[in-house]
Amino acid sequence: MWGAFMKNRFFDYEKKWLWKPETWNKVFSPLIPLVHRLEELNHERWRIKPGILREGDYDAKTNSVMYPEVLARWEERGITLNRFGMGGTRWLAAIPRKHFGTRGYDADLLTLVVFCDVDYNDKTWLMESVAAYQDLLEYASSTGSAVVFVFTDGVSQEDLYISILQEAVVLFHLNYNKMVADVTPAILAGQKLSEIPGFRYLDRQGRSLNPDSEKKN
Repeated sequence: MWGAFMKNRFFDYEKKWLWKPETWNKVFSPLIPLVHRLEELNHERWRIKPGILREGDYDAKTNSVMYPEVLARWEERGITLNRFGMGGTRWLAAIPRKHFGTRGYDADLLTLVVFCDVDYNDKTWLMESVAAYQDLLEYASSTGSAVVFVFTDGVSQEDLYISILQEAVVLFHLNYNKMVADVTPAILAGQKLSEIPGFRYLDRQGRSLNPDSEKKN
């Protein structure tokens, strides 16, 4: 049972301590403080504004209205918009059609992770988000890149983006070594990444780097 640790005097196994909840109390993603700050800025300054609701297809996964012609337009541009929900958090994977059928997780495919703030009660939120990020989707179309959008309604404390990205990697065979977070909200707000409390920018060897000098890359 997850989250429980039961002692059995008749049986033991190697590394049983890993099941103890307290083992993981101080283990967390160094990106969490960054994502929380991005969510705060998005909610304060760049929340997606409601649009004018018109006739479309209801999408149960996102509890929003989809416009078939919008999906078809991006299909023509080589981008498939895949909608999902996880634990109350909605997400969208914009995947190059030519990438479908790829196996393994080492494809030369860049994935940009974008955090957005929306009003889940507004049925136009997803189509308005697609419109708001048209330039980014155009970039993905022209470069053959993928984009994973994580949508929250306010600042989330559940950090489901971690599980969402894991699922996206498995579903679409994304290269988890070529994923980058969009920090545009912080840059536009004049926020230095190095001044975000608790955020650590690490290289593959776990060494700390200056995120403000690296973000331009």
